[in-house]
Parts: sequence; C-alpha cells; structure tokens
Amino acid sequence: MDREPINFYIDTMAREASFYMPYEHTHSLIELYYLQRGECKFVVNSACISLKAGDLLLIRPGYRHSTTYTGQDASIRTNLFIDPRSLPRQLLELVPQIQMMCAESCRIVLDKYSLLTLQELFRKITNEQISPGPYAKVTETLYVCEIFMLLIEHGQISHNIFVPIRDMESDIRLALHYIDTMYPSPLTLQDIAKKLQLNTSYFSHKFHVATGYTFKEYLNNVRIRNAANQLLVTDDSITRIALNCGFSSSNYFKDLFKKSTGMTPREYRRKAAVSNKLGYGHTPEE
Repeated sequence: MDREPINFYIDTMAREASFYMPYEHTHSLIELYYLQRGECKFVVNSACISLKAGDLLLIRPGYRHSTTYTGQDASIRTNLFIDPRSLPRQLLELVPQIQMMCAESCRIVLDKYSLLTLQELFRKITNEQISPGPYAKVTETLYVCEIFMLLIEHGQISHNIFVPIRDMESDIRLALHYIDTMYPSPLTLQDIAKKLQLNTSYFSHKFHVATGYTFKEYLNNVRIRNAANQLLVTDDSITRIALNCGFSSSNYFKDLFKKSTGMTPREYRRKAAVSNKLGYGHTPEE
C-alpha cells in the first residue's frame, strides 16, 4: 500500500546560540515558525527580519528562507508545516482572509492569552502525531483549522516587515539564485563562474568569503535540504529523489544525507511517517 501524503508535520527543536543556516531553502508547504525562546534573524527571499521570543512567522510556499540564531542562550522553536491542499475548501470559502494572509510571508502578533492557546494547539497536534487515535488525520485537520481561525481573529498581521539584505554583492546573490533554481542539474563551479563572467578561482574565493562555505558544500546543502522535503511529501524512491536533486550517485547521496542529518534517507522518511501517523504501508524501495 502506498503512503498517504503528509498533510501536516510539526517539529519542536532547541537551537544553540551559534546555529547558523547560511543557505536559503524552499519547499511546497506553508510554514508557521514560532520562536518560543531566544532570538534569531530570519531571511526570506534575501530580505531579513529579527525575531524574539513569542514571535510567529508565516512563510509562503516556494519562498527561499533560512535562520540564524543571534541570542546569547539556546533558542526553542516550533515549526508547523501545512500542505495547502489539505485545508478544507469550505473553510477557505467562508474565511477568505486565510488565503489573503497566506498570499505573502508575514509576521503575526498574538496577545499572551492567544499565544497560550496556540501553544496548546501545537501540543495537541504533537500528541496526535506521537500517539494517534483512529481519527488522527481528521483531528489534526480540525486543530490546524482552529489555528488559522485564531490567527485571523486575534492576530495582528504584518506583511511588509522584511528588510532587503544589501551587504551581499549582486554577483553572489545571483550565484545563490542560480544554485537555488538549477541544483537538479549537474552544476559546477565553472558553470556559475562562466554565467557571471568571472574567473573561476576568483569566484571560488569570493563565494567562500561571502557564504562561509565552498561552492560544493553550499550546493550539497541545497540539494540535501530539497531532498529532505521530497522524502516527506512524495512517494518517490530514494534513488529517484537523489537523481531529482542533482546527485549522480544514490550511494553518495545516502552518505552525505546521513552526515548532514544524522539519519539515512530511509530512516528520515520512516521517522516522519511514524511521527505523523499519516503515512502507512511500505517505504518505496531504493
């Protein structure tokens, strides 16, 4: 039996103050990012916003984003990923403000009582994923609908809150755009340097200084991040995902994925399926 698609996925994690995600990534899901403790800088489409404890950010599907934690102490954040297709059509028709809110990435400010309600709904969704009842999928859908109604009724929604990043030169920003859009291709340092009309050695050094990563490291990070998303939202085989994300060798992909995440691709997919309890049956064979 094929796995059903994962409609919702919630994840709470502590991040050290030194955690830094230097590359922006994309996925096809609505992302609700709630910073429970700490401080961070969130970058969306090469524009940034500073967040503090209690801030809630909605990231539109397809928008590139990354986080850097800036406080002195460890941070705790909760991410709720939502497949837009899983939202009930009747809800979207009755409350068109939901689609308006999700049309662009935005910050949502809630009062302390609404934040407590949000945290409780996050807790309930997490519990459903860990110990699902017979109607877990329906129950989680109801909780997610309740979250959206909470945001619409009690949230102060701000869309124009991102500040463009100006300290990165245009050729590096263009290189990052090429990598983000062309990562499935057999991309090389020479290819990008040629597109930018730069000497390969000069571009390699400039890229490393600007991002803190070599070109190959950065490209692999982007490919791994996109592969992780495909493991969650598709039934494609691990070999197919490796090829779709630009890896010519599935074995190299598996080794790199485990080094990056601490799990093999199969373990990562199985953990997500078990924690969500929205996928059943076998995992596609490699």
